Amino acid sequence: MYIKAEAIEENNANQLALDLAPRLAIKRSRRPALRICVSRKSSAISNTKHKCVREFTPIIPISTPIYDAQGKIVYRAGQQVNALDVVQFEHQMIFVDGLDKEQIEWAVNEALNTPSKLVFLGGALLKKLGRRKVQYHLDKDGELPIAFNVRCLPSIVRQEGSKFRIEEIPMDV
Repeated sequence: MYIKAEAIEENNANQLALDLAPRLAIKRSRRPALRICVSRKSSAISNTKHKCVREFTPIIPISTPIYDAQGKIVYRAGQQVNALDVVQFEHQMIFVDGLDKEQIEWAVNEALNTPSKLVFLGGALLKKLGRRKVQYHLDKDGELPIAFNVRCLPSIVRQEGSKFRIEEIPMDV
């Protein structure tokens, strides 16, 4: 069961879940029967104040050997692998706060000019995007900023060789 709870604050989301659980006879399990979508970005990610460009190398430690279809070892256990040596990103990713109208408008305009995939952290997007056709992802769990080392919003992440280039863009510029 899904309950749309866009207008509630993060600290009220847990109380709402506790209030609804007895009425819905929710049992404790690994996968909850009730999911509440809170329209807030992670408090660990702030808005960009100063333009900043940095690089990030996505190194993956290999814990068990990886074999190809013929049984030949491709990567040994303990080896460190750069993910960008294996996977290529054709589009840049634009990370924005899904509650900030200025960031959304900027990101959509950027995506219409440059091949991009938008990543929204929180927000009710269908109303804000309207009929504009852009590829987007709603990251309500905040996993992608961690994976791509995004610290501030909005940010553009693009592949440059074997590294990601992360550009943090302040909205007042």
